[in-house]
Amino acid sequence: MLLVQKSTAPAPAKDEIKSAVLIDGGYGEKSVSRLINTMVDIENTFAGLDPTTNKLKFDAVSISHWDMDHYYGFCVRPYGFLSDPRIGWDAKTQQCNAFKYDNSTPRKPLTRFYAQEWAVNNDSNLRMNKKNPTMLDLQVKIPAGTDWVWYDNALLFTAGTPLLGVNLFSGFTPTSAASNSETLDTLISTNDPWRDTAIKGDRINAPGLYAVGVDRQLWGGPISVVPGPATSSNAGSILLLLVWKPIASTDPIRVSFYSGGDAEWEQEDALAAWLVNPATKTPYTIKAVKAGHHGSRSGTSINFIQKVKPDHYLVSSGTKHGHPVPEVVWYLDAWFSSAAGSLGLTSPSTRIHGVCFPYYLGLVAPLTPGGSPDYVNARYFNDSYVYADAFAKGIRTKPAWINYLDEVQKLYPVTDVQNKVDPIGRATTAYADLGSIPKTPPKDVKHARVQWVASELRTMWEKWAEPNYGFYPVSYDPDAEYIAKVNALVKDVMQYMKVTFSYTAADDAVFLPKAVLFEGLSLKSPGSTPSKKKKRKRKKFSLLADGEPKLNVTLRSGRIVTANWFESVFPETYEARVLALETVGDPDFPDPLENEDSSEIPPSASKASSVILSTGAVGGFPSSKFESILPAGSDSSQLVLSTGNMNDFVTSLHDSSLTLALPVNVPVDPVQPATLAVNDDLQTWWNSVFTVSGATASMQVIFSTAEPYVDSFQLELTEFTPSASWTLAYSSAPSALGTAFDVDSSSGSPMMRLIDPQGLFNAASPGLLLGFQGSKSVTNTNVTLSDLFITIELDFPNWLSLVLSPSTSMALDQDPGSVNGIWFYPGPNYATTFRIQTRAAEPDSNVALSLLTFLATLLPDCNCSAVRVLATKTSTYSRESEPGDTQNASEYTCSSGDVCLMTTIQFKGSSSSWDIFLTIEETSVSALLQLQDVGSGSALQDFLKWIGDRTGTQGVFDPFSRILQNASSTSELSLRQVSLSVDTSSADYKFTSFSIEFEADLDWGVPSDESADKRVPVGLVFSWIASAPGQPLRVNFQGQMFPQVTDDMNVQNRLNPDNIPLTLLKPSASNPRYSFSLLGLPSIDQDMMKKVPNSIPTEVSNVSFSLSPASIQFSGVMTPRPPLPGTAPVISLGELSFSVIYNYVDPKSLSVGFSASVYLQPRPPPSSQASAVVATKLSVAINYINGTWSLQGQSNDLSMACLYSLFSSSENEAVMNVMEEINVPSFIINYEFAAGLGSAFSATGTMLLDDVELYLNFNYGSSNNSPSSWTFEADLSETNNSTAIKFGDFLAGIASDLSLQLPTFVKEMSFSISSADTIKLKCYKSATSGNVLFSIVASVGDFEFSFVQISPSPPNPSIPTKRLLKFTMDRLPEIDSVPLLAKLAQPFDQMDFLWVSVDLTQSDVTVLNSEVYTDVHDQLIFKTPPGSVSGTTPVIFAGCHFVVIIEESNVPTAIIDYCFDGQHDPPPQVSALSVSADPGPPSNPSNGGATGVMTKTVGPLTVSAIGLKYQDGDLQISFDAKVQIGPVSGILNGFGVQFPVSKIQKFNLTDLSVLIDGIGLALDQPPVVISGMLVKSADIYKGGIVVEVDPYTFMAGGLYGTVPNPGPAGGTFKTIFIFAQLDGPLVELEFASISGITGGFGYNSAMTLPTVTNVTQFPFLESATFDPNPLQVLNGFLKDPSWFIPTDGPIWFAAGLDISAFQALSIQAVVAVDLTVDVVFAVFADCVAKIPEAASNDAELFALVDMGLLAVVDYAKGIFHVEGQLTPRSFILDRSCHLTGGFAMCYWYEGSGHDGDWVFTIGGYHSAFTPPSHYPVPPRVGISWQYDSNISITGEAFFAVTPKVCMGGGRLNLTYQNGALSAYFNAYADFLINYRPFSFIGEIGVDIGVSYTLHVWFVTHRFNVHFGASLHLHGPPVAGYAHVDWSIIS
Repeated sequence: MLLVQKSTAPAPAKDEIKSAVLIDGGYGEKSVSRLINTMVDIENTFAGLDPTTNKLKFDAVSISHWDMDHYYGFCVRPYGFLSDPRIGWDAKTQQCNAFKYDNSTPRKPLTRFYAQEWAVNNDSNLRMNKKNPTMLDLQVKIPAGTDWVWYDNALLFTAGTPLLGVNLFSGFTPTSAASNSETLDTLISTNDPWRDTAIKGDRINAPGLYAVGVDRQLWGGPISVVPGPATSSNAGSILLLLVWKPIASTDPIRVSFYSGGDAEWEQEDALAAWLVNPATKTPYTIKAVKAGHHGSRSGTSINFIQKVKPDHYLVSSGTKHGHPVPEVVWYLDAWFSSAAGSLGLTSPSTRIHGVCFPYYLGLVAPLTPGGSPDYVNARYFNDSYVYADAFAKGIRTKPAWINYLDEVQKLYPVTDVQNKVDPIGRATTAYADLGSIPKTPPKDVKHARVQWVASELRTMWEKWAEPNYGFYPVSYDPDAEYIAKVNALVKDVMQYMKVTFSYTAADDAVFLPKAVLFEGLSLKSPGSTPSKKKKRKRKKFSLLADGEPKLNVTLRSGRIVTANWFESVFPETYEARVLALETVGDPDFPDPLENEDSSEIPPSASKASSVILSTGAVGGFPSSKFESILPAGSDSSQLVLSTGNMNDFVTSLHDSSLTLALPVNVPVDPVQPATLAVNDDLQTWWNSVFTVSGATASMQVIFSTAEPYVDSFQLELTEFTPSASWTLAYSSAPSALGTAFDVDSSSGSPMMRLIDPQGLFNAASPGLLLGFQGSKSVTNTNVTLSDLFITIELDFPNWLSLVLSPSTSMALDQDPGSVNGIWFYPGPNYATTFRIQTRAAEPDSNVALSLLTFLATLLPDCNCSAVRVLATKTSTYSRESEPGDTQNASEYTCSSGDVCLMTTIQFKGSSSSWDIFLTIEETSVSALLQLQDVGSGSALQDFLKWIGDRTGTQGVFDPFSRILQNASSTSELSLRQVSLSVDTSSADYKFTSFSIEFEADLDWGVPSDESADKRVPVGLVFSWIASAPGQPLRVNFQGQMFPQVTDDMNVQNRLNPDNIPLTLLKPSASNPRYSFSLLGLPSIDQDMMKKVPNSIPTEVSNVSFSLSPASIQFSGVMTPRPPLPGTAPVISLGELSFSVIYNYVDPKSLSVGFSASVYLQPRPPPSSQASAVVATKLSVAINYINGTWSLQGQSNDLSMACLYSLFSSSENEAVMNVMEEINVPSFIINYEFAAGLGSAFSATGTMLLDDVELYLNFNYGSSNNSPSSWTFEADLSETNNSTAIKFGDFLAGIASDLSLQLPTFVKEMSFSISSADTIKLKCYKSATSGNVLFSIVASVGDFEFSFVQISPSPPNPSIPTKRLLKFTMDRLPEIDSVPLLAKLAQPFDQMDFLWVSVDLTQSDVTVLNSEVYTDVHDQLIFKTPPGSVSGTTPVIFAGCHFVVIIEESNVPTAIIDYCFDGQHDPPPQVSALSVSADPGPPSNPSNGGATGVMTKTVGPLTVSAIGLKYQDGDLQISFDAKVQIGPVSGILNGFGVQFPVSKIQKFNLTDLSVLIDGIGLALDQPPVVISGMLVKSADIYKGGIVVEVDPYTFMAGGLYGTVPNPGPAGGTFKTIFIFAQLDGPLVELEFASISGITGGFGYNSAMTLPTVTNVTQFPFLESATFDPNPLQVLNGFLKDPSWFIPTDGPIWFAAGLDISAFQALSIQAVVAVDLTVDVVFAVFADCVAKIPEAASNDAELFALVDMGLLAVVDYAKGIFHVEGQLTPRSFILDRSCHLTGGFAMCYWYEGSGHDGDWVFTIGGYHSAFTPPSHYPVPPRVGISWQYDSNISITGEAFFAVTPKVCMGGGRLNLTYQNGALSAYFNAYADFLINYRPFSFIGEIGVDIGVSYTLHVWFVTHRFNVHFGASLHLHGPPVAGYAHVDWSIIS
């Protein structure tokens, strides 16, 4: 995302990049190459590149969330952004080529990095830096083998909720924290996108790219969503908005773009709810929306689209996961077609913008050169991603789909929906037509639906979207001829989009022409992985009876789980492997719309409530006859037959049905079978499975007389093998299963808990079990061994044919214990297992002899009995097709087989018998031997001798034999079974390994108070593996607890087709104990065991053993018990490992040890959030030493958050509020137990605050057997270096949010640590307040500081944690460069800096001063507020404070508490000093700082007040001070010192600047008084002097300086302004006297001429009033309105007199000449007449007339005008009789535009005359007299004459009002004469009236007497009319 400033210069000037943000890194190498090509395009297009390299460098990088397709292309080696040599990391410069850095050494990064959370794998890979290693605990799922790459100096890091509200363009954060009610408007106001003008240049009118959501939270409050997985989930993605601040106040905020990564619909809904315009109460619209989660079902919110109404929809998707899913495309078609979403367009336009054509819609290309384009069905368009049934009504029943279809149809025209011509209506009709084709298998209907949907979607895409089919992402398959052909015809490319957003609505979201970013994109599919190691055979699926190919089966993907204890297998097709690898464990696997169950594959196989029989539509069968079994539906003719597993079974079949050959009546009596139709899908499958052997399969459904109607299934195989015409019958009836598998089939038996009465498994995945029925089978002939191998599709091994003839005859084995059955699991791959057991044919002794000869060859020196052969075949269904051709898909049956030989043997010379099971492999044999007689004592020695002779391992077992003999407590050692592996690849068979398993029944582990015959059975295993010549012997001896075998386990084993049908071993002990008791160890100290920690169980059921010549070791894992509370913190152990070593040589020596992983859990997060910190693993050891149990543990790299559980429940929340984020590199605990309970706890370790290491000590005391006081302290370690440490980094190590709250100058201050320094950290519960106090008190060098936190305990949501930072400013050095002074010393005793986060109350300060700041000189000093003060009264307010302190009698007192950057103004404060009072400090430096009154004299200097002001990083200390030198007083104006606040730790004299605005001197020695002052401000000098020698006063002032020229020429110019005034008797004449003169001069100074309305305010007139301060007079000249403005060019002169004449008249007159362009001559005067002159005040005057006069001759404008106007102070007769009015006389010269025009007027003009615009309009001459409360008199008059007209007139009004009586008199007369042509009008009139109001009871009446007369005349000719109005009473 680029922020570009448009160029205003002509071409070829380029637009300039102001900020560049990289959002996500894509996936792999292609992403980086695309990025580089894009960057090159940008570099060729825009200016604003890096000035050194002329390359694009990013200001910020944002990773939306931690999924591979977002971060792989950024930070995974070798393809990622950081690894690329062109833009990535440069090892030489230690910088990233595409990032920005400052100019420091070493250069520090400026490019910012934003992420949802910091994702790591381990410390050596992706990490931030050593300063914050706790981030290593924030883990996300990272694929195994991923090669991360990261560099510490690469980026500036921000993650999680701190980035909420950040503007990614500028990096600025909001100026205030968000509350839960914030809106987009408040975000813009608190993080103005224009605020960084000084940093980035002109940013006015620029938008902001804001992070408004992350980790399921919005700026302004949490998102209300269901809690999900860790923050690395899609739901935690960063939500970005491109927002424009209004340029005009009437404009709204504009939102141009939204991008939310893989955020889900809940987050989009929450964003829409938040994105509300407060004025309209409706959401802001968004011009363009990037599709959520690439357009997945879970990432697109219908509600979001409807509310933000996007004009454009951007889709980033490729060749996986069905993105954008058809449901989204379909909905957008409906939305863009609707009135709400159409933008008012009459025809479709491009609204959807993708990077490629949707891959699942198929290739579109001419199949022959020059041919027309043709759609080719896509191989990926299948039910795994595309639910074709979703788009028609009545098929899918889940509410989510129904609601979706309803929402879509609401958008189409009502008439279209009613007529079913909208897309959904057409889909519903089309689907119904497709399903009505007679005998069409459902899977073909589904296929047809898919193709219909694909066609609709192509039409919608072509209507609204780009690019077209020419940009199809062809998958790469080198073996596919068709792909190669298409590649030659279709350009396989992807695009990138260029979108321009601007403030103007018409230009917003302009999609520029697309550019081909690169060509030849290929996505290689992963290779296949076989589901079994054995070689599998594959054959074409069998044909139907009529010879036509079987129709296509829709491919399904995913893992098929059979029964819950069976093997899981994958489908075997190429597509299935690809899809499985793409989807299993992939976080991007699309969830269905609104959490639809993704396991619903295929759609029609959704679980219905029951299975029904459906009436046939062919042949006219009566309604009681049914011909197929289907899932339940709404057809009223369907009859419910069964519930339970049957519905799952039928719906999981490919056709979701069973088709019967003939109709059947239901219910039936008696029970009868119904054969499946020859074209039934399942029937076809059976024929395919057994087609190799030539067998014909026929399946029947057995119906019963009553519910559940379906009784069982039967399968009959005829012509089973080529050599034997067997007929094999199988049934799922329980009785048949019991016989076939030799298990109990009665109700409630173990078998019947696994299957239901129909033979279906009671498991999550349906399955059918069929058992052999001997009574219905024909097996009177024999089968050859070769045919048996052929039947199971297993090649006869070459080595086996050498010792055993393939023609060996075998008979079907139906003896008890045999296993003959079929397992079938529906679903995509139809997993089927067939198992048949045979024996050597009788009485053919040659057959038996042949098999025995083979076994004798394999196992020489053994005697063998009869041999049985168990053959197994597993078959699965698969489907493959050429790419894009699903119509002609090939279907296969994949099979694999294995053979197991079973017999009984005896080793020669031994009486022990063994059951042996041999599995035949291609070049080997694996054998399992079980000993029949467990009590045979010689069996072990017999076997060892035998195997030793075979393998040359004689004596290898001897050491272990001696160990067993030494273990005297072993009551019996019994050999149980042996495993062998034999290599048959050569003629001389070789043993490659063997293991011996035997049982040891131990009396160890049996407590002494239990039965004496009880034993703990242990299974011991001795194993040997053949070694290469010269290599060491490979043997092992270990053991574990003997498992407790149940009947259910044995039945499960027999019914498992993957297991050998042997009986599971049970212990031989008569009274076995299946758990191991620690109390039963030999020589156990019972007192010791009574003290064992209560959380450690003494009973263990999972124990392993290992033996050595001297001892036996017991080890195991157990689950600990919940611990009971003790006097120390409760520690909950995780999985507990134990070890007990018993020494044979010294039986009294017993070693007992336990180890565990204790997971220290952070405090639980709010319910709507995921925890930002994961639990930390603490490895602990529990030992028994010297009679005491103790626990020691250690953990590294954790945070204090993980110690949450170690504090008591009443305090842990409060502790976490102050220490949760502190990094703890090492943590060691010591824990002691007493009577099994925790009694003492201590911990040590290190803490890290930035680079400052502290040693910690954490201890618990105890009292009254309950947790008591605890202390947590830390001191400065000895390993710290002297590196400078920034204060901000140090405090951020305590709480990261401090970096956002503290002032910048505090964060940038630094300190270094030496060996003499101290830093003391304490955290404890205050006994006074009950709150948890956290304090750091430090003394580093000459600098002392403290940091305190107060956390309410228990936490109170209304009282946040309070924080205080305090340090004392260094004393100011003596200054010797102050005028009038020799030296200036600090005039106060101390200044403290405080930063307070929340108001501190009186109680808070009292506690801190008594417990933290115990030294009186270090205590918190504040100014006491006025009024009563209680413990809850705030006394130190939130914000930054500078507190000035003086001491009286050794008691410190605050005279100033200057609070700035606070949250509110403190109330007025009264100083504790008796000498002064202070109204209280302002909170904001903009209102002038704060002052305090004090009296202190230092030598000649007397300070009467002190002030503080913070501005622009500097602190100003100002003084009101005077210097007395004899009779002369010195005045220092603006006197003070200024210094950077960052230097307050330690001052140098060079840090201080002395501030003196001016110097003044005063001499007061009557009759002479002299004062003068000179002031400098910037480059302007101002000064003045006053000299008084009675009766004369002289005053002069002036200004001189250099000012900048604001004009286009620039530069500077000098300006001069001078005035002077002399008052006193100057000239006395007979009729007048002159009492003052004044004058002035200006150079490069523009004079503003007054108007008649403000002429009396002209400074040369106003200054006649003497002011003893010449600067005040000077400022009056320069104040607003600015009479004299420094301007390059103008010159003026002024001179004036004060004249008194005729004993009544006083005149102040000034003559001014302005020489700016042409000469302007002006006279200004203020004339005042007072009668009588001797009156002492205005109240004694008869009349006062005050008139301002001006006369101006302006030659440039060609005008001469004289004007006068009475001021409001004028009156006559009485002060209430006000005089008003003015006059004007003007003449316009040639060139004025009004040549020769003139006017003279007194009081204005006739109402019928409209004066020209250049005429002056003086006010009427008149009086206004409120004579008394009853009488008022007003009158006015005017006269005017011009070259054309003459006019005059007047009016008199008199009113009287006294209670009910009122009267009035009005008289008026006026005339208007026009000269050419002559005409006139005149009017005179009088109006008299009296009225009286009479009130009588409830009646009011008004009496009026009125007389009026008027005369109107006009001419010529003379004419007129008169009007008389007379009424006596009315």
